[in-house]
Amino acid sequence: MERGQTMAFHLLKHMFTRCLGVLACIVVLITTISVHAQTSSVYWTNAQNTHNFVYANLLTPYKSYRIAPGSSTTREWYNVSQIYADTALYKEGDTRYAPYVNNTYSFMNNMWAKTRVGGYYAAANIDGTGAAGDQYVDDNSLAGNVYLDAYEAKLQQAAYLASAEAIANWLMYKGLWDNTYGGGFWWSTQRQVKPTQSNGLALQLFIRLYEITGKSYYQSWATSIKNWLESQMYGNNGLYIWEFDSTQGGAKQTANFTYDNAIMIEADSCRRFMRTDRIRSNSSRNDKCFGIVHNKWLERTCRTFDDHLAPFDEI
Repeated sequence: MERGQTMAFHLLKHMFTRCLGVLACIVVLITTISVHAQTSSVYWTNAQNTHNFVYANLLTPYKSYRIAPGSSTTREWYNVSQIYADTALYKEGDTRYAPYVNNTYSFMNNMWAKTRVGGYYAAANIDGTGAAGDQYVDDNSLAGNVYLDAYEAKLQQAAYLASAEAIANWLMYKGLWDNTYGGGFWWSTQRQVKPTQSNGLALQLFIRLYEITGKSYYQSWATSIKNWLESQMYGNNGLYIWEFDSTQGGAKQTANFTYDNAIMIEADSCRRFMRTDRIRSNSSRNDKCFGIVHNKWLERTCRTFDDHLAPFDEI
């Protein structure tokens, strides 16, 4: 892929992942609704309507999701994002969504590399053929976290946990973590950029797997990623920056994105580390997380979520 095409795709994917914030917002809102209040909640209704639109326009007979109506292409990120959304609906007590979760999960086997370390490819035909090419740390890490959501929802627990661990194995042994720029995962097998968001998603996965399994190597990986992010990617303004760019001589791209920092709010102790003292003592406040939440720039961006951020005031 030529330099211009690579950067265009990188920027388009980054723009798309920001759009997934809308989906994430729906999932967050779903989780605030009790099962008894679902029928009268506008958020619950909107979430169901969104699912119905996707079902009618994007779901294929193969249980994959098209990237757009009429397209013959499916992407890993799109499929696991829909699993994420449907798992959230299922966790609220609506069992109708379980088949959507499990069927698309089964389809994802078509996108798994038939190699020693495996890993998901980014794209395939809607029937599952043609999966090949680049692999991405954020794609795979997101899938691992989504599968742990399904595991926690008690959907085929053994299978979802095994798949999350297989993804962690790919992260550990694919060779995309190296000492360039002091550590960190490359975004993809092209090894061009090392972004906060990919590393933050991987961090979440390793933390969660350590909490579930108690396996010490997950703790070691989580600690290494956390230390690299805090030493290399945490800016003087109290926010995490975008990425290292090897195509620009290793320059740090210091733009701040809400998406990147939202990932780090969850990963950087707010939710996971503060629940356990196995990686960081829960007797001390996570100042970086606290700083992100209360950063004035991010506050202006996320003003409508004040009620969700309020609990962090007491950390």
